[in-house]
Amino acid sequence: MSKPYEFNWRPTVSDRMLKGEIFDRWEEETGILEENVLFRVDEYGFFLYWQPEGKVSVLFLTKNFSNALIKNKINNKKDGQLLELTHVCDIRLGKQPNDSNLLNKLSDKALTNGWGNIDQRTIVISSGLDLVNIVNLVITGSSDKTTKV
Repeated sequence: MSKPYEFNWRPTVSDRMLKGEIFDRWEEETGILEENVLFRVDEYGFFLYWQPEGKVSVLFLTKNFSNALIKNKINNKKDGQLLELTHVCDIRLGKQPNDSNLLNKLSDKALTNGWGNIDQRTIVISSGLDLVNIVNLVITGSSDKTTKV
């Protein structure tokens, strides 16, 4: 008799990503900078979700993410956001904002807190349903070690 194969579909998600890490999220096109945003990955590694500082989201209060997403859409809540990781096509390290205002804000924060270079602390997450309509999520961590987690 052949031995049945046990398929383990669950990826290993680090404890730091389960608990969450603080990043600054910024958008090049609009010039928006959200500071101290908590980023987390669900226990199965399917979703990356984030919540700006001081806002409570249904996504962070439940383990059933699909139900939480439906509740957020019904209640028109914009507090937390969610990215399904199957839509991610590329993750790259190192990007500096072209907008001088954003660059100054991030540089001032880095100098005040004694952090390093922005290029070494920044991640660009590209996602989309196809390879034509791509959305970039750009986040900057407090250290290059945090960014590499």
